[in-house]
Amino acid sequence: MDIFSSQFKSNPFPVFTRLRAEEPVCSTTLPDKTRVWLRSRYEDVNSLFKDERFTKERRKAMTAEQLRKQPWVPPVFGPLERTMLDLDPPITHDCARWCTRPSALG
Repeated sequence: MDIFSSQFKSNPFPVFTRLRAEEPVCSTTLPDKTRVWLRSRYEDVNSLFKDERFTKERRKAMTAEQLRKQPWVPPVFGPLERTMLDLDPPITHDCARWCTRPSALG
């Protein structure tokens, strides 16, 4: 399964339907040849997000060798690597609270 193909991108829903029914955890390969695992059922994904053994912060999941091979990123783009979507709790909880509180500006 090539999740980067134009055919998949144009209509991924039949593939996701089949995966949920037949192969809820499947392996695929990224363009850089990295093997990754996809979960297609809501319950599986939700349990994964709550499991502290896993991380959303990609640098925490890398070996020292992988970190050394990362390309240089200009400092101006640093904040883009640390968005609320890419961080683990408790930082994400603090961000969510800040983003959802009523505005002081009214």
